[in-house]
Amino acid sequence: MLKYPYTTGESINNLKYKNEKLHHYFFSKGAIKFFNSRILPTVYKYNYFITSEQFDYKSKRFYKIRQSLQNGEIKTIEGDFSNKYQAEKRIKELIDSKTCKHCGLLKSDINEIYCTACKPYIVK
Repeated sequence: MLKYPYTTGESINNLKYKNEKLHHYFFSKGAIKFFNSRILPTVYKYNYFITSEQFDYKSKRFYKIRQSLQNGEIKTIEGDFSNKYQAEKRIKELIDSKTCKHCGLLKSDINEIYCTACKPYIVK
């Protein structure tokens, strides 16, 4: 299981609340039952989280990476992983590709804000 610095202090309940405030039904009991969904409790950086769906008892369960946007909407990032460990590995890759490994800032912010470790790595 991925841990800090890949996880946040955010709870899945906060993401549910934001989604419900928009009158969206991603986390509703009806949607969860219809898709036979499971929502894993860990919230990762950038509000990524993992769900799994199984369409009927004969089908294989698949895992998807979702993201809760700032306004509460839920976006599917990637899907159809055969287990949660594959999904977690991909989340780690996504976070690493967006974040400076030295200071943790978003790479798009690094040109404006520097940490001592990053300065030598920035090419202008």
